[in-house]
Amino acid sequence: MTGKGRLILIDGMCGAGKSTAAQKLSRQFESLSLPHRWMHEEIDGHPIREGEFEAGDLTTLDGMALNIEDMNKRWQHLVDTVNHFGGTYILEGCFIHAIDRYFYKSAYSAQQTLDYFDRVSNVLAQSDTLFVYLRTPDARATLANVFPIRGQWWKDLILSPEERFFDITEHKGEETAYACCDLFHAISDEVFDRYPGDKLLIHASNGSWPGYPRKIMRHLGLPYVDIPRVSLEALESYCGVYSAVINGAEEKIEVKYDPMNDTLYTVGFWPYMKLVPITANTFEYESFPTTLHFSAADGRRTITGTGEYGMNVEGNTYTMI
Repeated sequence: MTGKGRLILIDGMCGAGKSTAAQKLSRQFESLSLPHRWMHEEIDGHPIREGEFEAGDLTTLDGMALNIEDMNKRWQHLVDTVNHFGGTYILEGCFIHAIDRYFYKSAYSAQQTLDYFDRVSNVLAQSDTLFVYLRTPDARATLANVFPIRGQWWKDLILSPEERFFDITEHKGEETAYACCDLFHAISDEVFDRYPGDKLLIHASNGSWPGYPRKIMRHLGLPYVDIPRVSLEALESYCGVYSAVINGAEEKIEVKYDPMNDTLYTVGFWPYMKLVPITANTFEYESFPTTLHFSAADGRRTITGTGEYGMNVEGNTYTMI
């Protein structure tokens, strides 16, 4: 290793604003010309998330032993990569989120789960790691705020009862999901308390997302840059349905205008995917590493996408119908 790099882990329950915070924190580092890499939790090739907890059967102790061994190797490789890079890696949703993604339905007890995080913490100590915990005090209110944005399929996914989470097996419909949220907070709180390295607790309430980067930058001892909002006129002119033929099939993107919030959004796998203007004719998806470039050449509007999330728009050009 060439020296300690910086690793920032931003985590919390679903809907806490992890990806948005990571994205806006990345913009802060960009404004200060600081070398960094934002790795959205769902990008292809993610060093932790892609293939995590797939080495063994979650429901057996032997299988979990294989998973833990594999995850320790993944974290060690990430830390070595960060230290070699020498700059800052910003990752969200890939640390304590393993509690509700995997440990709920695993053969491990709550104590064995905590032991896993202790082992990972020892690996993280090899880099300058900051653990940012977005603690949502009211799970119901947080999820209720997110459901309209992410749609019915996501609501059904979150509120579906777990087959098992530790020693609690009683099914109560939606109440089981909220009980899972309470359990997630209880274990996450203990992970945070036990974490021996640099850490920052942020009480994440509805509507408080814009303030997270400021708090993180202050904690890091870095100046916060007030990035002016790009104000564009005639946003409605971008609206419409755009089409492209990809792999022989027609794909469409619908761009809409939200007058209440004066913003554009698209209807995608979420019904409301906000577009944030970067410059004239260039927008990025809020919370996603994908950018849309609009053009009006030859009298027809087109969208060309760039990014690494894996959306169909990336690397393709859509024309307004």
